[in-house]
Amino acid sequence: MKKTVKNVLYLVLALVVFGTFAATKVPVKAEGNVFVLNVSEGMDIYKEMKNVMAQAAGVATDDNPSTVVIPAGNYTLSTVLRLYSNVTVDATGATITYSNANGENHNMLISGYIEYNKSDACKGYSGHKNIGIKGGTWVSPSSNKASMLKIMHAKNVVIDGATFVGGGSAHQVEVAAIDGLKVTNCVFKDFTGKKGDKSEALQFDIPCSEKVYGDTYQDGTPMKNVTVSGCTFSNVPRGLGTHTLLVGAWHENIVIKDNKFENVAEECISTVNYYNCEIYDNTMKNCGAGVLVQTYKKNPVSVYSSVEKSGSYKAASVDDMKISIHDNTMNISYSSSCDEIQGINLIGGIVSKANLKGGDKKTIAKGDYRVKGVTIENNKITTAGFGIHMQGACDVTIKGNTITGSGYSSKDKNKDKYDGCFIQTDSENVSVLKNNITGISRCGIFVMENASAADIKNNTIKDCPKYGIGYYDNAGLTGTMSGNTISGKVETGISVSTGCSLNIVSENTVTKTKNNAMNIYLDSKVEEISGNTFDTPKNNGIIISTNSSVGTIRDNTITKAASNAVNVYSKSSVDSISGNTFTNPTKNGVIVSTNSSVGTIEKNTITSPKEDGIQLYSKSKVTTISDNKISKSAKDGIFLTTGCSAGSIKGNTISNAKREGIQIYSSCKVTSRITGNKIKSSANNAIKVTTKCTIGKIESNTITTAGSNGILLCNDAVVSKDVKKNKISKVKGSAISVTSGAKIKGKQQ
Repeated sequence: MKKTVKNVLYLVLALVVFGTFAATKVPVKAEGNVFVLNVSEGMDIYKEMKNVMAQAAGVATDDNPSTVVIPAGNYTLSTVLRLYSNVTVDATGATITYSNANGENHNMLISGYIEYNKSDACKGYSGHKNIGIKGGTWVSPSSNKASMLKIMHAKNVVIDGATFVGGGSAHQVEVAAIDGLKVTNCVFKDFTGKKGDKSEALQFDIPCSEKVYGDTYQDGTPMKNVTVSGCTFSNVPRGLGTHTLLVGAWHENIVIKDNKFENVAEECISTVNYYNCEIYDNTMKNCGAGVLVQTYKKNPVSVYSSVEKSGSYKAASVDDMKISIHDNTMNISYSSSCDEIQGINLIGGIVSKANLKGGDKKTIAKGDYRVKGVTIENNKITTAGFGIHMQGACDVTIKGNTITGSGYSSKDKNKDKYDGCFIQTDSENVSVLKNNITGISRCGIFVMENASAADIKNNTIKDCPKYGIGYYDNAGLTGTMSGNTISGKVETGISVSTGCSLNIVSENTVTKTKNNAMNIYLDSKVEEISGNTFDTPKNNGIIISTNSSVGTIRDNTITKAASNAVNVYSKSSVDSISGNTFTNPTKNGVIVSTNSSVGTIEKNTITSPKEDGIQLYSKSKVTTISDNKISKSAKDGIFLTTGCSAGSIKGNTISNAKREGIQIYSSCKVTSRITGNKIKSSANNAIKVTTKCTIGKIESNTITTAGSNGILLCNDAVVSKDVKKNKISKVKGSAISVTSGAKIKGKQQ
């Protein structure tokens, strides 16, 4: 009997009117190759479905595909059903439960027969085509160790509006070697996964080994032209992605958008060797991790460099993966089963020794396997772990993200070791721009282990208790760290330690740190520190320590440092300290101590230091101290002590020092001269040279209003040449006083 219908309603009416179909169990065939399964509520539909699928496939063509309709209702399925090319299964409104008869493990749906799938007729993308799954709730018990849906070596596969519930396999849905996959508006939920495995609910795999993707032709064909959109992943170990890596094989043209992830124990999205991939507008709530991008694995068990069919595989390198992760919202919570708690993670690496064997027992060749070419932009990440973490990543831009630390768990042994943006282990050319990072448990931005950033600019960092921006262990900055604002609860604003090398640190604002505003220590180097504003640090403004060096420190404003504004300490060096403004340091404006050296200290304005304006201590050296304006020192304007030396002290303006204007003390030297300085209103002597110190010349200084002498030489001090052309007035003692074994070997005015 033939009946023309235009829609499903007409099909239902036809079944009601012509009840003979129920008696004979012959499917209804309508125009457009639509077949409606004639089944009863609660029955096992395997046999009926098998027959109807074969009939539908028999008449289907590329231009005129078939649809098999499973009516609304509840059914069981006792074993695997074969999917055919050019056939869509429409199960809208139906619930199909795998019965797990006799404890057997079967896929519910699979493309083709196993024998065909494993033959060379089923290779590349040529095995199957135009397969569709529409709607339906597909249920599998946790006791079933097979995936629910499995499709391989195909073109144009659509899975739309389907719900997958339960299952005990490594995956609910497994697909491999497909060109043109659309998974839209589906639900993946209540999936336990396989214990000890990385169990994605939706797995994009690659056929290279029976261990990886069994019962198919093993030729290393990757996925391409994939879209996953509008789906929900709930109560699953992992959401979607890949965890097997075939070296040199790249899944390409992947779009993952507008999906919801809830209560995902590990990563919501896990990518391995994806090229031209866009991940955007996804929402993740109460998940252990957000997005993982991998091109290398330290654990090689799931790394393959060959395929079973041919043995060798021609590896291809990608210098720009073209991955964009943007406009996602992530709420990341502690999960005991997650390897690392984090919003976004990039993992690549360099193999320098061919000493690792992969899952195929083949040696992984030496090479550069780093993640290259990723943009992470405008994501909102609330995290109980890392915000963004990368190791072995190159050419990465992190821009405009909001990263907020929240919900750190007492169960997490690493709860105090998370950073907003963590860059490590051979990463390079990473730009971190215009991000807002708040409340992270360790550092706002942290770079370490031979990693380097290109630029770190215009980020706002607040309440990150260790470092606002930290550098450690041979890390580098090739561009500029500039325009960043660091405030709130933070130990050190900018920290550079242990063999690190930075280019320019400029125009940053650091406020009220619990320790230094900026430190450079343990064999580290910074080329330029300029134009920064450091306000109220509870230790030094800038400290350079322990064999470290800085090119220039210029045009910075440091206010109310609880110790020194600038401290050059312990065999460290600075080429020049110039043009800075230092106000109200609790100790010194500038101190150079313990075998350290500075080229020039010049044109700085130093106001109200609680000790000295400029101090040299313990065998340190400065070439020139010149043209500085130093006022209201609680001790000396300029103080050299304990075996230090300066080339010249010239052109400085020193006023209202509470002790000496300039004091040279305890075996120090000024090898050239003290000249052209203007010293006003010193409480004691304007210039004092004492205790076996040596000066070249003291000349052309202008001294006004000293509480004692204008110039005092005492306790075996020596001026090698002249003391002359000094203008000295309104001093209470002598203009020039030479006592206690002191000498002037040249002329005295």
